[in-house]
Amino acid sequence: MLVQVMHRSARPSRRGFTAIEALITVVIVGIVLAIGVPSMLDWIIIQRVKASAAEVVTDVRFARGEAIKRNVRVGMSFETVAGTQTCYAIHTQYPNEPNPCRCSKGAGKSCDVSVDEFHDTLVELKTVSLPVSASVGMTASRNIRFAASTGIPEPNALVFRVDFDGQGARQLRVVANTVGRAMVCAPSGSKIAGYPAC
Repeated sequence: MLVQVMHRSARPSRRGFTAIEALITVVIVGIVLAIGVPSMLDWIIIQRVKASAAEVVTDVRFARGEAIKRNVRVGMSFETVAGTQTCYAIHTQYPNEPNPCRCSKGAGKSCDVSVDEFHDTLVELKTVSLPVSASVGMTASRNIRFAASTGIPEPNALVFRVDFDGQGARQLRVVANTVGRAMVCAPSGSKIAGYPAC
């Protein structure tokens, strides 16, 4: 007859982690986060700069197209509100008309004017705001108007540009030439790759 012998372990089986294993895991996770978070934040700001520059290029094309389509002068008015935002409004603009559209009033309200003679002629087409909290600054060299039916910038002797600064060397520039064609380029010292030099 066979005798079965059962061996009992002197130690009970362990389940879970020891305090040292948990501590080592926390340290490793901390090191990975310390290395990865700054790189991730840098990447996010670079993406915001790229997206902002691409949107301005698209909006320059949109404003030109609207001037031709509507057969009226269309303007892009830029404004900086200290400490809160930079913004621009795209709007219709008739000859000899001052520019009462202010993007700082907010989308849908940029061209609310009290001057009766301009009230029916101003049409807000789009308003874009870039809050300071986005960590991207926007500076335009001037406001720009596109001529009715041709879409040529007025005055066309001046080159129009908008600079985007994501703090440090995270910079891009949008340049519109004398016929209103816009492109993105990288100014000297920019660390954003993939764009021609300005």
